[in-house]
Amino acid sequence: MPTDSDEPSTDSIRRELQAVARDEGLTAAKLEHSELAGLIVRRVDWSPSDFGGAFYELICETVGQLREEKLRLAAQAALGLGDGQFPGRTLSLRQKELAASKGVHGDTVRDWWRDAATRIAERLVVLVADLNQNPGDWDRYRSDRPTGTIEAGTRPNFSLSRVDVAWRLVGKVGRELVSYRSLVAHADGIDRYSVQSWYYSDPRHSAYRVHPLLNCALGESTAMPRGILLTDLLLPETLMKGDRVFFAYRVEIDSDRAAEPIFLHEVRAASVERLIFRVQFDPDMLPGLVWSFAARGELEPFTLPPDGSSRYLRPSRLGYVEREFTNCAYGGKYGISWRWVE
Repeated sequence: MPTDSDEPSTDSIRRELQAVARDEGLTAAKLEHSELAGLIVRRVDWSPSDFGGAFYELICETVGQLREEKLRLAAQAALGLGDGQFPGRTLSLRQKELAASKGVHGDTVRDWWRDAATRIAERLVVLVADLNQNPGDWDRYRSDRPTGTIEAGTRPNFSLSRVDVAWRLVGKVGRELVSYRSLVAHADGIDRYSVQSWYYSDPRHSAYRVHPLLNCALGESTAMPRGILLTDLLLPETLMKGDRVFFAYRVEIDSDRAAEPIFLHEVRAASVERLIFRVQFDPDMLPGLVWSFAARGELEPFTLPPDGSSRYLRPSRLGYVEREFTNCAYGGKYGISWRWVE
């Protein structure tokens, strides 16, 4: 929990910004117990997530106000902001994307980021001091972070009684996903299911294709930010409330880039009663550690469980692992992570 703030310095804020840019980039969760959120004057009615969320919004606002495009883009790439135009689960991957898009050397992008971090830090010193003089002004940066509950007007009109997900890798490269789904309609008029496809390490929309397998037909596809491809699967008939339908599809990955060490299912249905998650590793390229996760935050899937945890999985001699989840809640992230042998 943050304490009464001390006078921040440009150097200390710059160092913290560079620290939170590592791995997946800036998140509110990273900031909850950070020195940055600790700069906010004490608010007894705020939780750690309120402090983290407020400073996250302040940083995003400050980045957006950088006047020099190269510095703004460098900050967005480093911090994982900018509506996903610089995808990647590591800082180096995002900076590589920016360098390629601008036709410059990676060292140039890293220089831009160092300059941007200094500019942002200088501005934050002033903003934090002003806001702490009138603590109520922080309220406009306080945001309600998703908790996984379904708000009125946003409730999905279907649930899934069962989802089977199977990923297959060749070497360290993901090659295909096969999924079987049993859908229950909660409203009249459901005639399609929208599949979200992505491959973290290769955000080209052309790198993956959806193929209907059972009881569905291919509809239109739409390219979205962050490398996400939305593909409609047309159901055999229009469903009425209470109707059930089974269908299956396959996602083909056409990339030579090693997979990021995580495969997940994010629940977009009202609920998933039963989720069976499978990964087939290449028998000649087995990971050192494998574990399952059921999370709401962005960091938990990447965090190793405690020693001896039942979440650790042991691949068979042929590289197969699976984990079953039940009563999966809307907004939850469920899946399998791993670490390669170094």
